[in-house]
Amino acid sequence: MSFDFQVKADFRDNVTSGLRELNNQTKTTNKSLDGMAKAAKSVAVGLGAAFGARAVFKGIKSLTTDVMAFTDRIDKASQRVGLSYKAFQEWDYAMTLSGTSLKETEKGLQRFQKNIVDAYHGTGTAAEAITNLGVELKTVNGTFRANEDLFEDTIMALAGMEDITLRNAYAQDIFGQSGAKIVPLLNSGTEAIRANKKELEEMGAIIDDAAIMAGSNLTDGFEKLNRSINKLKIHILAPMMSDLSGEIEELIESGDLKKWIEDVEAGAKSLY
Repeated sequence: MSFDFQVKADFRDNVTSGLRELNNQTKTTNKSLDGMAKAAKSVAVGLGAAFGARAVFKGIKSLTTDVMAFTDRIDKASQRVGLSYKAFQEWDYAMTLSGTSLKETEKGLQRFQKNIVDAYHGTGTAAEAITNLGVELKTVNGTFRANEDLFEDTIMALAGMEDITLRNAYAQDIFGQSGAKIVPLLNSGTEAIRANKKELEEMGAIIDDAAIMAGSNLTDGFEKLNRSINKLKIHILAPMMSDLSGEIEELIESGDLKKWIEDVEAGAKSLY
């Protein structure tokens, strides 16, 4: 509110000053053209400062909103698909370059998590495919390997297959319907997949964990604030809602509303 007031004040002062100078300068006939140009420039600067400040403010607000949405998506989606923040960004980038994204294949990755656990216990429709791909499900200690390591090994094994028909069938078995969406990634081959994942880090485009958590927490904070504000609005308006509802019911029952609608309809028809 104070920012908007200051912008309006600056706008008024700059424009007023420019117009005053414009008036004074035009009275000096021997320098009228130069004076008008100088004064007009002052007015333009005043307008530019005011509207420029508004544009900057809107730009910052838009940037903040974009960052909040981007970091919150990484935070929430990475948890749903069982990947670390870094791995999520790398795979999302590699998939985007191949024409898909983790957002489009999220259900497939969730299906993958279930199928990989079933295969670990020797059950499920994907067990055979995973076994044939040679993906090791256990560590040397006999414990279940990390999901993101299993995902990478599975993708690389699929991407390295020569039998494309069998490969696509395995992808369907392991990732469900999303297997078809992963095919473009697999078509790029293991070397390209590794290079694309590495490229994101080389560009310095990987957002660190602390920044992602900060953005996600800010998003959650705004959600809490919005809900508190909505509660306050309802608390303020609740007493009036009951009265307003009664007034509406009386209006409907009295027939005045119906008559008003009929009058409006009749007036509208008379125009044609």
